[in-house]
Amino acid sequence: MTSSITFIRLLFIILSTLFATIYTTSNFYSGFSITNVALGVTYGLAFSLFLIVAEIFLRKVTVKSLFVSITGLFIGSLLGYALLSFADNLIDLSSLNLTEETLGLTKIVLFLVTTYASMIACAIGAEEFYLSIPFFRFQSMNLKRKDLILDPSILLDPRILDLVASGIVDTHLVLPRFVVKELMDQAESTDENVRFKAKRALETIKKIENHIDLQLRMDETDFSEIKEIFAKLIKLARTLDANILAADLNRIQQSNVEGIKIINIHLLANALKPITQSGELIEIKIQRVGKDPLQGVGYLEDGTMVVVNGGADFLLETVKAKVLSVKHTSSGRLIFCNVAEQEDRLSYALDALDNPPRNYFVTESGY
Repeated sequence: MTSSITFIRLLFIILSTLFATIYTTSNFYSGFSITNVALGVTYGLAFSLFLIVAEIFLRKVTVKSLFVSITGLFIGSLLGYALLSFADNLIDLSSLNLTEETLGLTKIVLFLVTTYASMIACAIGAEEFYLSIPFFRFQSMNLKRKDLILDPSILLDPRILDLVASGIVDTHLVLPRFVVKELMDQAESTDENVRFKAKRALETIKKIENHIDLQLRMDETDFSEIKEIFAKLIKLARTLDANILAADLNRIQQSNVEGIKIINIHLLANALKPITQSGELIEIKIQRVGKDPLQGVGYLEDGTMVVVNGGADFLLETVKAKVLSVKHTSSGRLIFCNVAEQEDRLSYALDALDNPPRNYFVTESGY
């Protein structure tokens, strides 16, 4: 795909330069000369580069925005011609003596104002009412919920079924046909691991389809010129003006480059984890030794890592730990604790040093 576009752009630059050079050497004074050839090459390069930059910019524009602008331009042109005709008749009837420069400038300003005003009106109006033309329908962005396109990674995460059952997903889920086809091909793979994951993803699709309250829509759009699945998902999301639901953390970095919003189930799960407060007592099983001496590491049921100072002495045992602090990282929360028994002993020892016990039976002389 990338190599084809690069070839087309280079070919267009060569053709633009060639035609511009032929025009300048044929129509400009002195005919075929170094100056006219240089002008032709310059004009051709400038024109082709301008169109390529415009094409790259338009790639980031949604189909809806493009057609709203075209519709506004068309309406503005009609309105501009109508007002210009009215202004010509008014000038003729009033016998105003306007110079050609003033009349021309007035017409240009009037035409530009009506065109711009119509484009802005169409853009605002598309948010408030339906505008229908053949094969396209613009509707309110404020009232519209964006569809969620299912990435193959989300179908391998069993939490998608819990997310669906929770009722929080009240929008359309879009399953591209090319994703199903890819999974069916993988289900026949000779690699056992690939085959197992594909079958599990297909089973997840069946469970989602059987969910009564959920609207799963199969999208038949395919981009045969694109080979990579995620690149197809990006193109489909841009075409449908939709978001992507994924379970792969690498997708977030790719989405920042592509300008598409990706909802990651890992970040959603981390955001919904219960917040542990400092001073709270928790029970944790020490599963391994930490990086620092005497530290033990355990995990809560939701996968949150807990670092316990003094926990190395209780390896593979469940202890009560007192929360010291909670640190938020890119991969989730990290909880630091002390073993509750050792902290109580330490507190008692420090208390004893600060307030030593008094012997009320000792006399002033020491006996």
